[in-house]
Amino acid sequence: MKQAVVAPSMMSLLYPLSGIAGYAREAFVQDVLDEAEKDIRSCLDAGRTQGPAGLR
Repeated sequence: MKQAVVAPSMMSLLYPLSGIAGYAREAFVQDVLDEAEKDIRSCLDAGRTQGPAGLR
């Protein structure tokens, strides 16, 4: 789970200092966070459906 938190933090650093025309840094960061949330939720959902190894 730690990687899922660190990755979006690092991704937010990829926004260029000069900016991107028509794409505010705040919007970029929100998009990164939204996608990270989707990834984390899908991992948690997959873990719920599979359950612990001995309880399938």
